[in-house]
Amino acid sequence: MLARALAGVRADVDISISCAATGPRTRLTSLTESGGYRAKFPRALGNGLEAVIVNSGGGVAGGDRVRLSASAHVGAHLTVSTA
Repeated sequence: MLARALAGVRADVDISISCAATGPRTRLTSLTESGGYRAKFPRALGNGLEAVIVNSGGGVAGGDRVRLSASAHVGAHLTVSTA
């Protein structure tokens, strides 16, 4: 009964990041965020791109669903981490 009651308050997160090379630099081409997580881009990493995944609601709990997709096209450099 408790599990059913808590099912409606669990996070359902989907983050999708895509980047491509423009000359020697990497640029963000697509970003999709849903749920309480966000991708932040704090600084340039040389010619690459750094994405930090931040959970605005606190920590991950049992029953949360997190889907993360990240793609770097040919010549692009992407680093993904969590805070």
